[in-house]
Amino acid sequence: MIGAIEQTELELWQVLDRVAVPIFIIDRQHRIVFANRALCQRSHYNLSEFLENVDRIFSSELRDDEVIFQTGTQVIQSGYLYDATGIAQEISLVKSITYGAAGTPYIVATINDLLSQPKAQATQLEQEIQERKAAEAALVRSQQRLTLLIQQSPFMFVEWSADYKIQTWNATAQRVFGYHRSEAVGRSLDEILPELAREEVLDQIAPLLTQSGVTQQIQNHCTQSGKAIVCEWYHYPLLAPNGSVMSIVSMGIDITDRFRVETEREQTAIALKQSESQLRQQAQELETAFKQLQKTQAQLIQTEKMSSLGQLVAGIAHEINNPVSFIYGNVEPAKQYIEDLLHIIHLYQTDHPVPSDRVAEEIEDADLEFLRHDLFKLLDSMGTGAERIRDIVRSLRTFSRHDEADLKAVDLYEGIDSTLMLLQHLLKSNRASGNPILRPTIQVVKHYTTLPKVQCFAGLLNQVFINIFSNAIEAINDRWQAEEMDFTPTIEIQTSLFQETKSSEWVRVSISDNGIGMTAATHSRLFDPFFTTKPIGQGSGLGLSVSYQIVSEQHGGRLKCDRTSKRGATFVIEIPVKQLLWS
Repeated sequence: MIGAIEQTELELWQVLDRVAVPIFIIDRQHRIVFANRALCQRSHYNLSEFLENVDRIFSSELRDDEVIFQTGTQVIQSGYLYDATGIAQEISLVKSITYGAAGTPYIVATINDLLSQPKAQATQLEQEIQERKAAEAALVRSQQRLTLLIQQSPFMFVEWSADYKIQTWNATAQRVFGYHRSEAVGRSLDEILPELAREEVLDQIAPLLTQSGVTQQIQNHCTQSGKAIVCEWYHYPLLAPNGSVMSIVSMGIDITDRFRVETEREQTAIALKQSESQLRQQAQELETAFKQLQKTQAQLIQTEKMSSLGQLVAGIAHEINNPVSFIYGNVEPAKQYIEDLLHIIHLYQTDHPVPSDRVAEEIEDADLEFLRHDLFKLLDSMGTGAERIRDIVRSLRTFSRHDEADLKAVDLYEGIDSTLMLLQHLLKSNRASGNPILRPTIQVVKHYTTLPKVQCFAGLLNQVFINIFSNAIEAINDRWQAEEMDFTPTIEIQTSLFQETKSSEWVRVSISDNGIGMTAATHSRLFDPFFTTKPIGQGSGLGLSVSYQIVSEQHGGRLKCDRTSKRGATFVIEIPVKQLLWS
């Protein structure tokens, strides 16, 4: 509402400032609050000089305005205007009363010296008079609109003077307080304030007469019927062009119900504080639950550490499936073949040197010659399966390093190669990514350099390898699933030896993939615990977090991810060759 008032006044002053006729406005305290450019040009003063020297500019007979304020009639005054050059101009002032949107009286004064002007200027002056009338009509329309805004506002709108006299009282204020506009306007504020709060409220609003800006206050009031209410007020001073305070506008809203709810809330809070015994019990329960949560978290971390083993089991189950089928599927049939064959041969040779038709038919159906020759092939396949099982078990032992749980110097390439072997079923061509087109086998490119044996916890470090390789495979599958099939799925491994310090050698293992890549947001949270981009139930978000802990805390090294392009990622593992803390 205050913004609407300011905008309306600004529009009016802009209209009056463009009028060619000298015009100025006087308030009820006999102060000039506005002068247009035409008047400043006529007096040869700028606006600030004009407002400061107004008593010397107009002769005394032109400064008598009390009759106009009392009667409200139009008055024509004659006198002199003393301009900045010292010249006295004989002028005639036409003064008429007008009222602001809040009902505040003002005098609009126009210099009308038409008779003293040359005839050549008559037409121009007539035009200026028409412009003045148009400006006055615009002023009336704007005042009417402003009055409607104030009266129809859902907020209480009260304007009061420096001596605390109410000048404006809208319909909302009338509804809330019960005082009719005719009862409120002209009364002092302290007459409608409750006696107990009167001094406090007046002390709060007194500084508003000397400061600018909006001030917010919450005050207790009493309606005409004696009902106590609580109101929230926003006070704003109305300033004259010279910066002086003309009046204070207060906009308010009845917050009695809200205040009551807040009071009840405070009472509820007090009641809650009184239940200290229950709160202490709840605190103890929360502490117990927190400790349990910590244990669960630790178990979850351990579960994630062992989740690699689950992936290994899946790989082993896939790789060992055929060899196990060879062994367990053929052992019993082989025994039965041998027993049947030997028994038939024994019976045939002992009792029936010349077989009967029935025996001959059975021998033919059983294909005795085939059984005799196939027996050796069967045993050969069992040997092959057993050999395959031995290789897989060897790789499993190399990966898990259960027999090397302590810090030992190991060959990193054995751990890397054994991990890749256990993930062989995922590297092979498959449709696991969901794309109906068969994904090609992922190519593993190795750029190995000669590395010394590295002191490390081999089993833990192999968990890091399998986490990174598994993520790389999933990233490639995700890119294939996105139907980006114009690339060769590749995982590249590069190793190097470098001097971290003069006395410390480190090894670097870089594992790169050309998978789907990651966003900057994902990259920034890559090693955060419990952060995962997988659907719920498909990942705990601890794989890379645990890997980071293994490399940085348990090996004193570094694990980082380089994201240099839109696709692919490179994980870099750097650890010292010798663990000085344990060596």
